[in-house]
Amino acid sequence: MPERTTRAQLAALASTLGRARVLQLVAVALAWALLPVASLAISHVVLGVPTRGGLVVVAMITSAIAVALPWLRGARTRVTPIDAALWAERLEPRLQYTLVTIADADAAVAARLEPVVRAVPWMAAVQPRARARLLRAAALFVASVAAFVVALMPWRPHPEAAAVILRGAVRPAAAGARAPGALAIAARLVPPAYTGAASRPIPLDGSVHEAIEGTLLVLSAPGEAARVAITVREAGDTTAGGRVALDADGTGWRATVRVGTAPVAVRVADGVADRWVTIAARPDSIPEVALEVPAADIVTRDTLAAIPIRGTARDDIGLREARVEYILTTGGGEQFAAKTGVLGVRTGALGPSVAVGATLSLGALGVKPGDVLHVRVVARDGNTVR
Repeated sequence: MPERTTRAQLAALASTLGRARVLQLVAVALAWALLPVASLAISHVVLGVPTRGGLVVVAMITSAIAVALPWLRGARTRVTPIDAALWAERLEPRLQYTLVTIADADAAVAARLEPVVRAVPWMAAVQPRARARLLRAAALFVASVAAFVVALMPWRPHPEAAAVILRGAVRPAAAGARAPGALAIAARLVPPAYTGAASRPIPLDGSVHEAIEGTLLVLSAPGEAARVAITVREAGDTTAGGRVALDADGTGWRATVRVGTAPVAVRVADGVADRWVTIAARPDSIPEVALEVPAADIVTRDTLAAIPIRGTARDDIGLREARVEYILTTGGGEQFAAKTGVLGVRTGALGPSVAVGATLSLGALGVKPGDVLHVRVVARDGNTVR
């Protein structure tokens, strides 16, 4: 294979440097765009705003503007052979501007200078530096993209983080300490039995905790309850709050606060210190059902037909029953009659999603011409607290 000319080597070097310049421009632009996106991502986790969809939209718009801005301001991304020659001359002074002359001269002059350039092993000194420059730019680009991916991951909002940030981080040693004479009050969230979730302890340190509607906040401590006062205030309540009764259990006392539909703030005073905890109520959503087959109303003359019924049901916690119901209406006016029935019943711990189906036999139902048959999918979750 014939050896490449100096001009061909300069063109390849210019291409490498040009790719490095483009990658570096994009990486720096993304790094600047990451600043507001990372701030909004932290706000999403701590405060729940903006939503994940809003965060993605802001990230797309911000990154597009940041990447386009260098080009809109006339940033030069193309590296010419003369630029490459000047860069190589700085690394290899022995060339004495012969590379620049070859890059800018006609073919005859370039041919005469070829022996002079070949006497200096400039590619051995320049090529590794060019590749290193390209690799650094590529690494910076990959790091910027990876930072964007981390910022846009489906992080779940944690409202309790806001309380920690607003009140200051509490060191583990200080969190467990209590004032002299203060009672060692234990707090535990007990979800409704139908959820199947385990109870969990929580600290009385002013933090915010999320709990599903119907959860019980159980407070207990050893000793006498004479100097303990517990008050509860719901969101929007401007009064001092309601007192909670304390029950003796043999070794100490116990109090229970039920979480309703609104957030509640619970204050525990034991004569030495006041402690707070806030419970943010989360409603249990009702099941969602969809009738998939048939997809639209059907008109048939065949009173003996068998019509398949298919549907799905979903719930945020778990379904306990799903079925197909029908209503057959016949006649009209004073001769109007209706008959209801249930098919394809599924019961038990069905999980968060289940398919339900049945086959309606018009002949078995005694359908006559002019009758109307209504069909629907019905589902029920295990909620026993509302």
